[in-house]
Amino acid sequence: MQINGVPVVDSKKPLVITITKSDVKLGDTKDPGACAAARCLLRQPNVEMARVHIGRTYIKIGKQWLRYKTTPPLRQEIVTFDRGGEFAPGTYTLKPLSEWEVASGRRQGSSAKGARDKGSKNRTPTKPRRKYHTVANVRSKGANR
Repeated sequence: MQINGVPVVDSKKPLVITITKSDVKLGDTKDPGACAAARCLLRQPNVEMARVHIGRTYIKIGKQWLRYKTTPPLRQEIVTFDRGGEFAPGTYTLKPLSEWEVASGRRQGSSAKGARDKGSKNRTPTKPRRKYHTVANVRSKGANR
C-alpha cells in the first residue's frame, strides 16, 4: 500500500498521545489531516504529516507512513467531533494492527478450478444477511482520498 507514492508500513509499538485543549480548539472537523488528533501528532518528534481516520491512523516519518489502529476511545471522539460535538482532551493510545488485521496477500479458499462457484447456485439462504452499519456525517473513508 502507498499514500501519494510513499510506502505504508505497519507500526510495531503502541504510541501514546496527549490531545490538548489547544489541539481541539484549532482542529477542523471531517478533515483527517487537520483534526485535533492529527494536530497532536504533528507535535511529535520527526512527524511530517498525520492522517487520522475512524479505523486507521497514518503518520508520515521520513520516507514512509506508519499505520496504526485507531482505538475505540479515539474513534468515538472523532465521530463526536465530526458531528459537531466537543472532542474530549486527554491521553489516547494508537496501537499496532494485530496479525489478523494485516492483509497477507494470500488468497483464501480453494484454488481448484470451479471451486469458487461450486454449489453457490444451489444454496438457499436460511436467513437474510444483516445490513452493514455505516457511520454517517463523519470524515471520508480511506487514506488515499
